[in-house]
Amino acid sequence: MLTFVIGLLLGVLLALTSADQLGGTRERAAPTDAIGPDIASDVIPFVVPSLIRIYDDDGALRREWTASGYAPLGWTRRPELLVFFTHTASGPVTVAGDPASGALYELTSPGELLQPMQTEGYPDAAGAFRMAADGVRRHGELLLEDRGLEFSLLASPSGRWVAVFERQPLNTYAIWSVDERGGVPAFERLVDYAELPLNSTEGNPLSPNRRWFVTAGTVQTILRTDGQVKILPVGSFGSPLWREDSTAFLLTSTIGRVLVDVPEATLRVIIQGPASILSWEDGRIFWFAQTVGSDE
Repeated sequence: MLTFVIGLLLGVLLALTSADQLGGTRERAAPTDAIGPDIASDVIPFVVPSLIRIYDDDGALRREWTASGYAPLGWTRRPELLVFFTHTASGPVTVAGDPASGALYELTSPGELLQPMQTEGYPDAAGAFRMAADGVRRHGELLLEDRGLEFSLLASPSGRWVAVFERQPLNTYAIWSVDERGGVPAFERLVDYAELPLNSTEGNPLSPNRRWFVTAGTVQTILRTDGQVKILPVGSFGSPLWREDSTAFLLTSTIGRVLVDVPEATLRVIIQGPASILSWEDGRIFWFAQTVGSDE
């Protein structure tokens, strides 16, 4: 297997295995020493998430990823990987996303990138893709409807891929949701200032079936039932929010919203950051997100 070292004159910034050398197809891109393992299954939404959609040059949607921040960092050239910020339970990370496989490789160095400002048309155009008054269009066909969020378009160096970055504008309020099992969050809608304040769902230390009781603590959380005690190795505060059937509950912790499955007492971070939970309905968790800042 051959490897190509990008930017030899500038130092070894990033080593990537050429997809063309792997089985004779560009559909396979393997990492080398500069890239960590595939962490796609570990990504969780930040309290104010951003969405990335990857389209191929025929306009077909190929990938959807969760990002943090207001813009991608850029594309690597060979293989073509999109570099951006995202979050895991351990905190923010820089990843390289492979549009062909869907893998998200954790980067130890962003390396040499084709940065957004070096591409033609950014942020309003990328190849045949254009920003329009009603959303993102390709050759006049509407691919992604304008929902009140902000778009930026970024074509890969070859033009084979187009990344559509969608994020909540500054100084706005919105409702987002995510499946209780995780995955890419969904934007629900913007919230008008006149609607505020929205009512958050109140928790209860006692489960709906009155079998479980949760005691919050600064370094650990205690789950009690039928004379048994289970110690959860995460600090929490406030009362937990229970699933209606008492099979799980949400904790508010210093690392975000943590879902605890009962009775196994397994932990999963669902949302990174101090998300204000609005409701938990039909397996989806809804929360309130506010952005602040200035464009000046």
